[in-house]
Amino acid sequence: EISLAISASSKVHDSPTSRLISTVTQLKDVAATAGYKPDELVLANIGDVSGIPELPVMKEARTKVVAAFNGSSNSNGYPPYPGLVQLRQAVAEDLMKRLGFADQDKSALVQAGVLLPGQEMSELVAICAGSVGCSGSICSHVKYHRNRQCLQPNESVIIALDRTHYWKHQGVAEDFGKIYIYDFMTCQDDGLHLNVAEVQRFGRDGGGIMVLNFANPFCFLPSAEEASSFVSEVAEWNGANPSQEITVCVDGPYDDFDGAKGYRFVSKMLETGVTTSYIHPRTKEEFATGGRGGEVFCNNPMIRQLFNAYKADYIGSDSKLEQEICLHLHNSSDLEEQKRSSMNMVRQRKEFFWSQMEQHPELAKIQQDTAAFYRPTGPFYVYLNLQSVINEGKYADSKEVCMAMAKMGVILVPGTLFDINPDCATGLNKIGVRVSFAAFVNEAWESQIKGLVDALAKL
Repeated sequence: EISLAISASSKVHDSPTSRLISTVTQLKDVAATAGYKPDELVLANIGDVSGIPELPVMKEARTKVVAAFNGSSNSNGYPPYPGLVQLRQAVAEDLMKRLGFADQDKSALVQAGVLLPGQEMSELVAICAGSVGCSGSICSHVKYHRNRQCLQPNESVIIALDRTHYWKHQGVAEDFGKIYIYDFMTCQDDGLHLNVAEVQRFGRDGGGIMVLNFANPFCFLPSAEEASSFVSEVAEWNGANPSQEITVCVDGPYDDFDGAKGYRFVSKMLETGVTTSYIHPRTKEEFATGGRGGEVFCNNPMIRQLFNAYKADYIGSDSKLEQEICLHLHNSSDLEEQKRSSMNMVRQRKEFFWSQMEQHPELAKIQQDTAAFYRPTGPFYVYLNLQSVINEGKYADSKEVCMAMAKMGVILVPGTLFDINPDCATGLNKIGVRVSFAAFVNEAWESQIKGLVDALAKL
């Protein structure tokens, strides 16, 4: 018989992601107690794309690559840890174009110090799924700072997160460094803005790694002026204070995030020479979140080397089959048109949601407060500002609102889960709720959105 010779009674510290899972489980239990069966729930909680039909070119790519594998003796060996060279070359060229550097060739990149002598363009990227890209980027930046600052084992690298921040970044930051909270994004009367003053505050605290995610949950697209001012402040700080360097990880724009506008912030970081890792969630823009595609683009050779070591030691090789599928998909002439068609489906759902809210006068204040977070294009989220409901005193915070919605069969993500201290959430975390528009059942998305809005009207 299996046994355990030591006590396992000590309490395990919940990670931010495990808190999400337990909270969503709790919400579904509340819905079940209220009489809702699993197939009757309106699931607006997950950032998945399972409610959008798969791209036909994805099915074509998978069919052809599997046939080629099946027809070979054994094609399924280990790919290189950073990814297949052909795939890395293709996506590196793609991202150089998106970021506005298509004219910068290999020799120019070597001269700029971005590539080392003898390296190819493919070295700019590593292939990895979004979560691996997030964790690996933060880990490699931490090791870079530890090396630069010659830190002792008991000293920590500062990892700067926004007050409202994606839980996976929180969890990785807790494991690898010391989290400091800043308000890099602030909500003012006319909407969201970048807060340049926080750059100086972070630098004076010692510098370290700034982790940014504009897409989740805010759908924030910084203006060109604010992006330029913010980036210039980081670059100027680094120039004057090299011992307190600020490096940046940007978890990137989903679904092309308004085309070129969505890449200008990262582009400016790279242009000014700020050490930057850009995590590009290609699986979301190609509506294939179950795949292992996606990549990390970095302009610092040392951090790229540290990232590749992280991937080799902690993750291992990805599936060669999946990378061949990604390569085939990338080379398809129909990919861009089909992506735009699927993006339009998401936009249609968001616009329908907004129009349904307009038909409920009792939701006028919520809609007014949410306008700063509503963008039909870009990521498939809307961050509902429920300040007016919570201020009435009926609900203490966004989690209690989500409990009430669960009793009506609607599952949402409370803003408290974007807070480093969810039990005493502050600011927009206390009053906000994230709605995801890509996981509604495709055949019933209109009725499900109507059900969501009707439930909001009953709060």
